[in-house]
Amino acid sequence: MPNHNPEGMKLATGSIDKTIRLWDVRASVSRSNDAGESMSYGNPGDELIGVLNGHTAGIMSVGFNQSGDRLVSGGGDKTTRVWDVSDRAPSSDAYGESHACSP
Repeated sequence: MPNHNPEGMKLATGSIDKTIRLWDVRASVSRSNDAGESMSYGNPGDELIGVLNGHTAGIMSVGFNQSGDRLVSGGGDKTTRVWDVSDRAPSSDAYGESHACSP
Protein backbone atom coordinates (compact mmCIF):
# COMPACT_ATOMS: atom_id res chain seq x y z
CA MET A 1 0.00 0.00 0.00
CA PRO A 2 1.62 3.30 -1.04
CA ASN A 3 1.75 6.41 1.13
CA HIS A 4 3.06 9.95 0.38
CA ASN A 5 4.90 12.02 2.96
CA PRO A 6 3.17 15.27 4.00
CA GLU A 7 5.20 17.36 1.53
CA GLY A 8 4.16 15.05 -1.30
CA MET A 9 7.75 14.59 -2.50
CA LYS A 10 8.41 11.07 -1.21
CA LEU A 11 6.38 7.94 -1.65
CA ALA A 12 6.73 4.75 0.40
CA THR A 13 5.59 1.39 -0.94
CA GLY A 14 5.50 -1.93 0.87
CA SER A 15 5.84 -5.27 -0.86
CA ILE A 16 5.36 -8.98 -0.37
CA ASP A 17 9.15 -9.27 -0.89
CA LYS A 18 9.57 -7.95 2.72
CA THR A 19 10.95 -4.57 1.61
CA ILE A 20 9.81 -0.97 1.78
CA ARG A 21 10.88 1.25 -1.07
CA LEU A 22 11.23 5.03 -0.82
CA TRP A 23 10.70 7.03 -3.99
CA ASP A 24 11.42 10.65 -4.89
CA VAL A 25 8.41 11.42 -7.03
CA ARG A 26 9.95 14.63 -8.39
CA ALA A 27 13.12 13.19 -9.93
CA SER A 28 13.45 11.58 -13.33
CA VAL A 29 15.35 8.39 -14.02
CA SER A 30 17.03 7.85 -17.34
CA ARG A 31 19.92 5.67 -18.36
CA SER A 32 21.80 5.07 -21.57
CA ASN A 33 21.45 1.66 -23.18
CA ASP A 34 24.26 -0.18 -24.99
CA ALA A 35 23.57 1.79 -28.16
CA GLY A 36 23.95 5.10 -26.30
CA GLU A 37 20.25 5.88 -26.46
CA SER A 38 18.59 7.47 -23.44
CA MET A 39 16.01 5.20 -21.83
CA SER A 40 13.54 6.16 -19.09
CA TYR A 41 12.55 3.70 -16.37
CA GLY A 42 9.55 3.59 -14.09
CA ASN A 43 7.02 6.36 -14.04
CA PRO A 44 8.23 9.71 -15.36
CA GLY A 45 9.58 11.68 -12.44
CA ASP A 46 9.99 8.75 -10.02
CA GLU A 47 13.37 7.74 -8.63
CA LEU A 48 14.11 4.99 -6.11
CA ILE A 49 16.01 6.59 -3.21
CA GLY A 50 16.18 3.71 -0.77
CA VAL A 51 15.15 0.20 0.21
CA LEU A 52 14.34 -0.58 3.84
CA ASN A 53 14.92 -4.13 5.05
CA GLY A 54 14.01 -5.64 8.39
CA HIS A 55 10.64 -7.36 8.23
CA THR A 56 10.64 -11.14 7.91
CA ALA A 57 7.33 -11.30 6.01
CA GLY A 58 5.54 -9.12 3.47
CA ILE A 59 4.68 -5.50 4.27
CA MET A 60 1.00 -4.93 5.02
CA SER A 61 0.97 -1.14 5.55
CA VAL A 62 3.20 1.94 5.58
CA GLY A 63 2.60 5.47 6.77
CA PHE A 64 4.57 8.67 7.32
CA ASN A 65 4.31 10.66 10.54
CA GLN A 66 2.96 14.20 10.38
CA SER A 67 6.38 15.82 9.85
CA GLY A 68 7.47 13.23 7.27
CA ASP A 69 10.76 12.33 8.96
CA ARG A 70 9.62 8.92 10.23
CA LEU A 71 7.86 6.02 8.58
CA VAL A 72 5.91 3.28 10.33
CA SER A 73 5.47 -0.14 8.75
CA GLY A 74 3.36 -3.12 9.68
CA GLY A 75 4.33 -6.53 8.38
CA GLY A 76 2.93 -10.00 8.01
CA ASP A 77 5.54 -10.98 10.61
CA LYS A 78 3.21 -9.32 13.17
CA THR A 79 5.69 -6.54 13.94
CA THR A 80 5.52 -2.78 13.62
CA ARG A 81 8.73 -0.93 12.80
CA VAL A 82 9.60 2.76 12.94
CA TRP A 83 12.11 4.05 10.37
CA ASP A 84 14.18 7.25 10.12
CA VAL A 85 13.49 8.48 6.57
CA SER A 86 16.65 10.60 6.23
CA ASP A 87 19.15 7.79 6.89
CA ARG A 88 16.77 4.96 5.88
CA ALA A 89 17.46 3.01 9.06
CA PRO A 90 15.26 1.66 11.83
CA SER A 91 14.84 4.30 14.52
CA SER A 92 13.87 1.68 17.08
CA ASP A 93 13.56 -2.05 17.55
CA ALA A 94 10.55 -3.85 16.15
CA TYR A 95 7.42 -3.86 18.23
CA GLY A 96 6.44 -7.52 18.27
CA GLU A 97 3.18 -9.36 17.93
CA SER A 98 1.26 -6.38 16.69
CA HIS A 99 -1.18 -6.34 13.84
CA ALA A 100 -0.68 -4.41 10.64
CA CYS A 101 -0.97 -0.69 11.30
CA SER A 102 -2.97 1.84 9.37
CA PRO A 103 -1.67 5.42 8.93
